[in-house]
Amino acid sequence: RMIFCPTFYWGDASDPGQRAYLDVIAHELDPAVLLFWTGDAVVTPRMSADAGRRYRDVVRHDLFIWDNYPVNDDRPTMHLGPLTGRDPRLAEVAVGYMGNPMRRQNDLNRLALSTAADYAWDTAAYDPEQAGGRAIERLASSAEQREVLRDLVAAYPGMLLFGQNQYFNPVRDQFERLRVTSRAEAGSFVAELRGVSDRFGRAFRDSCEAERRTIGDDLAWMENALREAP
Repeated sequence: RMIFCPTFYWGDASDPGQRAYLDVIAHELDPAVLLFWTGDAVVTPRMSADAGRRYRDVVRHDLFIWDNYPVNDDRPTMHLGPLTGRDPRLAEVAVGYMGNPMRRQNDLNRLALSTAADYAWDTAAYDPEQAGGRAIERLASSAEQREVLRDLVAAYPGMLLFGQNQYFNPVRDQFERLRVTSRAEAGSFVAELRGVSDRFGRAFRDSCEAERRTIGDDLAWMENALREAP
């Protein structure tokens, strides 16, 4: 079946500025065509079945969820934590699901996307913490890799937990928060991440080049900020 992405592909169709367009879609687009829907917003920490049902009732077509996670739009950040905030009832209002991956960090895309697959497989039974643990087990081939992946997920848990968009970098945000109150604590934070980065490089020396570059860029940015601090 063809999937069509309408101009207004999010929300519950209650916006008056969108209704004229969506009404045309409802009446003129072949009913066999699926419509992409990204949830309550374009990038959203919460995706509700109620919003999907209202949107579907207006457009009169089956929905295919296009979940904007863990997408980063090629910005210098990573979203590695499990999918969260998705209504277990979404399977009642959509016939399909896909995630939107990070650009460049293809190796570690497998962490978040694995949890999205778990969610899509059984929305009612999905548990983010358990899915995240399984994702690490699937990707890691040694205890060393499992340990460092857990530390990386803790450092880059994903924008959903913070209610932020795809551009959010939790490492730089935490560093800035610490630097405001204590330069020493900010320095300790950088040193800790440097240790994780070194272990990551050793554990995944033959892969994850883009991911290692992202962490290295974050470290360089923070270290430069520390040098410039009064």
